[in-house]
Amino acid sequence: MKLTLKSDYSFVPETGGVVHLLAEAQAPIVEPKGRKRPPLNLAIVIDASGSMTGAPLEAAKRASIGVVEAMREEDRLSIVSFASDVITHFDGEVCNQNGKRRCVEEISRLESRDCTDLASGWLAGARVVARLMDELEGSQNHVVLLSDGHANEGITDPRILAEQAAELRQRDLFTSTVGIGDGYSPVQLQALAEHGGGRMHDAERPEEIIEVVLAELGEMRRTVAEGVELRVVLPEGIEAECLGSYPLRRSKRTFRLHLGGLNSGASRQVLMRFRVPASTEAYEWTLNANASWKRPGESVREIGDTVFLTIRYRDLFQDAPHKRDESVAAQVAALWQSWLVGRAMAANVEGRYEEAESIVRGELEAFDKYVVNLPEGRRLLHELRRFVHEVNTEWSPRATKEVLLHHSKIM
Repeated sequence: MKLTLKSDYSFVPETGGVVHLLAEAQAPIVEPKGRKRPPLNLAIVIDASGSMTGAPLEAAKRASIGVVEAMREEDRLSIVSFASDVITHFDGEVCNQNGKRRCVEEISRLESRDCTDLASGWLAGARVVARLMDELEGSQNHVVLLSDGHANEGITDPRILAEQAAELRQRDLFTSTVGIGDGYSPVQLQALAEHGGGRMHDAERPEEIIEVVLAELGEMRRTVAEGVELRVVLPEGIEAECLGSYPLRRSKRTFRLHLGGLNSGASRQVLMRFRVPASTEAYEWTLNANASWKRPGESVREIGDTVFLTIRYRDLFQDAPHKRDESVAAQVAALWQSWLVGRAMAANVEGRYEEAESIVRGELEAFDKYVVNLPEGRRLLHELRRFVHEVNTEWSPRATKEVLLHHSKIM
């Protein structure tokens, strides 16, 4: 695992200042030829509620059948459907010809029914995967949830769903989600995927569902690093925050961010903001970071080399430049804007309109000063100023979905 650290400033005045850090973790390049893939322990959880009636459910069924046909004999497959009730159709079915035939027949018979208890359906899928984890030693364990996201029964609070998904992720049981339709609510699906160590996919049209679900299956098989975690240790006296949506655990001066799984050669970026105090006796401060991960099917975590980044103080009599790295600053600005929009929209979805506006206004002046000389700065600032006047009102489901997904992908 390659880890790089970049900052927009390498010097700060003795009076103190703000420094942004970009940390990037990149998975090693692993040739697929000769690499043994661990068995897949997968649960497909299908929303069969009334809002899925017609083309959405039919496409979800076809996509699920496509996954069944792509499974290998060493894999195990569970099928769960949910509405107001939850039905476990298959619990760890062996993926030989007979097993696949039974799964296809059962999926084909699915019909829509009642309301949407998304949490219970997802948890049922997680339970059947968890039960098989000890039996299938060295397996990749995953739940894929297909839903239009309109949960109206059971647990609907995205914070609770996020906590539950994180608990399962820490046991190496990961969750990915597929949002179906034009105006679905992405909040709960995002919480499950982001904190469950998987990905959220968007399938606006029914015909896209098949492509998206099969692509997710391919992602699982190409994964070379599961449960990637970035650990950042700060020096004394530095205040820090993460500008992003990655699941975060913090203890004193140590930040631990879960970045999910990575395919061969793929990378993830993390943006952090540091407030450096006025200089007293120290001339410089140094933070260190490393990345850890598991290879699919293995239980021991691998830990990468520790990387260091030093920021120095500059007084008025030094020749050292106080210049900004403009290429890093451009990346910081794009991520900063998306972080603000995502936070504000999350408040907007819950009806906290004044709070949504204040989230953006609280950073708008600092953002304005930061982007003034950047090539894309004027555009980013214009978008944010327009957004702040609109975020304190109710948005349509489609507009909410599109904004949240766009900025989530940037992050």
